Amino acid sequence: VAAGMIATLQANRKAMAAMAEEGFATATDLADLLVGKGIPFRRAHGLVAAAVREAADAGCRLADLPADALRRCQLTPDEVAAVLPAAAAVRARCHYGAPAPEQLRARLGEASREIAGELARLRRSSG
Repeated sequence: VAAGMIATLQANRKAMAAMAEEGFATATDLADLLVGKGIPFRRAHGLVAAAVREAADAGCRLADLPADALRRCQLTPDEVAAVLPAAAAVRARCHYGAPAPEQLRARLGEASREIAGELARLRRSSG
């Protein structure tokens, strides 16, 4: 059943991309940005938490907070625009096994080589 489902799966990329931007999943990236600016993590976390609360109370996204609200959290609109998009968060994660595109390509290459090796081994053993 699962094989049939996977074989016929059609992803709605546009809908998936829109859904990835909802909520506050990349808010921790803002805390990481603040830490990179020399702010201790506990303080950075508190600043971003305040921004998330303000956005939630206003019924908006973090990226839609007014500039003065971002400044209170020691952020600029340009920083938020650069860090918050889901695609930026994915690209920023480029260590082994992470979801950055170059990492995925590398892991797929490893898996392909492993599968090819197993197929060759099975062919040799089945004679």
